Amino acid sequence: MNGPPVNLFGMALGLGGLALVWREAARRAAWLAGAADVMAAIAALAFVVIALLYALKSIRRPGSVAAEWNGPAHCFFPAITMTLLVLAQAAEPHSRALAELLFWIGAVGQLALAVAICGRWIGGAFSLDAVTPGWFLPTFGGTIATAAGAALGQTEVAAVFLGFALIVGMPVVALVLYRLCFHTPLSPPLAPTLVILIAPIALSFIGWQALNGGALDPFGRVLFYGALAFALIVATRIPRLAVVPFGLSWWAVSFPLDAMSNATLAYARLSGPDLEPVAIALALFTSAVILYLLVRTMLNTVMQG
Repeated sequence: MNGPPVNLFGMALGLGGLALVWREAARRAAWLAGAADVMAAIAALAFVVIALLYALKSIRRPGSVAAEWNGPAHCFFPAITMTLLVLAQAAEPHSRALAELLFWIGAVGQLALAVAICGRWIGGAFSLDAVTPGWFLPTFGGTIATAAGAALGQTEVAAVFLGFALIVGMPVVALVLYRLCFHTPLSPPLAPTLVILIAPIALSFIGWQALNGGALDPFGRVLFYGALAFALIVATRIPRLAVVPFGLSWWAVSFPLDAMSNATLAYARLSGPDLEPVAIALALFTSAVILYLLVRTMLNTVMQG
């Protein structure tokens, strides 16, 4: 047994993000709150199972884990701590103690991974070929801590992560765009990671709104429409992505769609009814995509077993 690759944590992250989408949608339809809790429980179960399997892999095949850490997959390690932060948000309405525990473990781990990974980049450990949209996980993943921290009253900690994203992360956005525009195309297994382009600014909008007390100001509007611009650009690549065979890398599309759906639902709630149909349609689309990925993954697991 080789054990799961580190990017499989993206499955738990995507499921947890969908729970937050349904939590936001429950502001309009209260019955979705129960569905959100069920999805959060499924995400937590998926995280525990993947974490146990990955821990077993680290014991039995430490060289394989080291190869992931030292290779292109290194940027997916923050998916572990990002999932904990998402689960902290999901737990907050039910147990503040559990939410705080998950928040502090996730926040400290996310910051440690972000600093370590960005330090390696500066050291020249990777070539331009290794640059992918996955590099946004260590740089912008902490914005989940911004939203979770603001909900728990940890505004100073929340500001740390948003500052890290906007100051350290924005040059990485430029680097990734340069690589995508002027270098070799992403290989087919990595092609779905293109959708991660949507996540950074959408997450920044969500984090800013949480830190700003939920008030929709001009900066928040700019962030939202910046995220929408990236979503429209990525949408032009759908025909090319559609021909990529299904694999675990397809889970890379889940959390970016969660982030954009959550941002659009929140923006529509704060700005008025004009975007409401778009927000609802995007949430339905995101739900359908993630449930499809879940079913396909389960079927593939059964067939391979």
